[in-house]
Amino acid sequence: MGVHQPDAAAGTVRTRSGQLDHLAASTIRCCFAVLSCFYIPAAKDPVRYRTNAWLLIVARLIPASTFFIGAAVGFMPRGFVKLGIGDATIGIAALILLRMLVRARPV
Repeated sequence: MGVHQPDAAAGTVRTRSGQLDHLAASTIRCCFAVLSCFYIPAAKDPVRYRTNAWLLIVARLIPASTFFIGAAVGFMPRGFVKLGIGDATIGIAALILLRMLVRARPV
């Protein structure tokens, strides 16, 4: 699903004419690729896939800071602050947990 069947992955992403929005379908396919290539191995064994685990934290904190700065300077609507809070919460929680794991199991 997803890469080979974008209609199944994005059943709710349609234009007014009923056509699948191909940009949305491509975005969903990229999300599935990122999940399968990065999140799952790093979550399963963060010591072995240490680089992936650290990159996942960076991948949450950079968008969060972008949302905060963009909303502060007026480049983005204020609603993006909520997205920044969500990304920052996940990134900071993952950072804390990974730091605890690294301290407990130095390699």
